[in-house]
Amino acid sequence: MARRPMSWTMSLAVVLCMLVFSISIVEAVEEPSDQTAIEASTPTACELDRDFADVTGDGVEDKVVLVGWKQDPSGHFSTRTAITVTDGATDESWHIEAGLVTSGYGGRLFLGDFSADGVADIMAALPTGGSGGMVLYSIFSCANGNPKTLFDQDALSVGPRCSVTFRAGFTAAVFNRELRRSFDLDLSKSKQRYIEAGVYDSEGALLEDTHGVVNPYELLQPRDIDGDGTYELVGFQRVWGLYHADTLGVARSVWRWSEGEWELAELQVMKPEDLLAGMYWTVMVSALSPGMLVTLTLDEGGEARMSHDYVNGQPAVVQIGTWTANDNRTVSVHFTDIDGRSINDTMRFRLEGDLLVAIEYDADVYGWEGLTLERHSQAKPQLVTVRPDAVGQEKTLRGYVVLGPEVKVFTPCDSNERIWVTDESGELWDLYQDFAVEPYEPIFVELDACEAEPPTHGVGRSYKQHLVVTRVVRAAHEGWDCRENLAGIEFKARGVEPFWNVTIDENGITFFELTRMQVKFSAAPAAVAPGRWIYYSTSTVPKGHWILIVIDEKRCVDPMSGEVYGFVAEVLIDGQRYQGCAARGLALPK
Repeated sequence: MARRPMSWTMSLAVVLCMLVFSISIVEAVEEPSDQTAIEASTPTACELDRDFADVTGDGVEDKVVLVGWKQDPSGHFSTRTAITVTDGATDESWHIEAGLVTSGYGGRLFLGDFSADGVADIMAALPTGGSGGMVLYSIFSCANGNPKTLFDQDALSVGPRCSVTFRAGFTAAVFNRELRRSFDLDLSKSKQRYIEAGVYDSEGALLEDTHGVVNPYELLQPRDIDGDGTYELVGFQRVWGLYHADTLGVARSVWRWSEGEWELAELQVMKPEDLLAGMYWTVMVSALSPGMLVTLTLDEGGEARMSHDYVNGQPAVVQIGTWTANDNRTVSVHFTDIDGRSINDTMRFRLEGDLLVAIEYDADVYGWEGLTLERHSQAKPQLVTVRPDAVGQEKTLRGYVVLGPEVKVFTPCDSNERIWVTDESGELWDLYQDFAVEPYEPIFVELDACEAEPPTHGVGRSYKQHLVVTRVVRAAHEGWDCRENLAGIEFKARGVEPFWNVTIDENGITFFELTRMQVKFSAAPAAVAPGRWIYYSTSTVPKGHWILIVIDEKRCVDPMSGEVYGFVAEVLIDGQRYQGCAARGLALPK
């Protein structure tokens, strides 16, 4: 049985969904017009953040305010968040919804040119709270007074799609789908933990199929990396193994605007201590000179060197010592020498993306504002291309697979074509063995895969098509298969004890359970967060019921059939909870 991450609590889903009142992304809107709802909730509009820049492109500075509506003005939680833009030339104002999920704890703005048109764009960050510390990001353009989305909340917040698979020899492979690259992480420093958990034996042999998780972005920073006046986005994601505190590494990605769209320009996955290595610097105001240039260099070998250059023609003051990465995303720097004299001084920094923020320091030197250093350079880890022959974009396919010593063939639902497959997911063979009763028996699967060049040797050379499988979404011996019509369907979910099922399509939501029979609900757009779809609706036949559905992109196994799904479903109908598995349809909202 594979080890899987724990699911989010249903209570967080209720908070996220029940407070998503508006799903519009960008449109000019006024204050809520439903007077009854306003009087019942009496929210107060509070300013969360503000900034000034020319966001319309007319050469006049505009005012941008992030507004949150709060039940308690003194509290941190906003039931709704929006951006108000006031044109500096005309004094005209309009609103932009912060994203699909508009509730959160505070928020902040950044104004800068991301799209290389010479006009500042608007970046909004909305912390959602919870133990994961998730922050939802979105970017908008208001050039020529026309608001539009440059990077929507769902796509921007989730980050590059990666899978994590434990491998023999105390290593883990992190595979990215967009770039089709794999990164190896050394787990040997924590091998005793994994031996005790039953993942490995003492020789490093893998005892069971084990997978980790790459979190959505924990931090996304605008950075003008190449100094051309256009900002790139630098994001950081935690990679973890058996549980959230089991940090395996950090994924650092760079997004860049190119030819009218965002492209993933760079991706690195490395151990936390490797991420820290590099040079950091800042320029500070000094009462003794025109300024003070502070640089801190953390070598990969653990040596540290910090210099203070007062830019007055005199040699810089240099401190030398060692540094250590801590488990709580902090780094301790212990200095033992300053310009040839022995000292015993320790500073501690917190890592915030490409920034080191001092949390233990000498206030007499750095003042009440403290010290924040920005990364100047960093070591580049070696990238390993898994499939150099992969030529197509990743797509989702449904069909039947047959595997054996000399057969690795996939047949799509809508075709009789036989396609050779190469499994990079690390799951397909094990699932086939679980479900195939007889040798070479077809089993139904839903796969995420990329087209590749046909094999040039071995048994596969006789096949005209070739697929590289990156993820197994569903697998079954019986049950829903190619005969299931998923046209117009967003999700279908079902569960047992009691038996129930729900269908979400373009016409609405239909729920069936033996004791309730059938209840129909009006159509409701999904509130989409990274890896999560949330629906809330009220019934049409019969009236008087409400339903909340939360679907998470996580592995789920039907307890009756053993069928494997790629989604977990939790349903609340009139307060009664149902749990089960879900299959995505052909109209899945992105």
